[in-house]
Amino acid sequence: MIVASQIGMSRAVFNRKFKQATDMSPKSMRLNHAAMKITQGTNFNVAAMEMGYVSSSQFSREFKGCMACHPSNGVSKKKHNKVNTLPP
Repeated sequence: MIVASQIGMSRAVFNRKFKQATDMSPKSMRLNHAAMKITQGTNFNVAAMEMGYVSSSQFSREFKGCMACHPSNGVSKKKHNKVNTLPP
């Protein structure tokens, strides 16, 4: 993880401190942000690239694991209600 190394932390320590501060893991925050973009009409491949994923298949697997739906199907209204809103 680039951010962790830039501030002199291991990835595990950074993830733990991030989760303590936000109640979310960095990956969960990225996927929630992607879910918000998808519900706003962004193509899932575009959302994957904007979130830093090089592989759309990796993004799809992680998204499905976190959100319990495939990103190409969109995020259901029920799941969208669980998505944390992020400040602009």
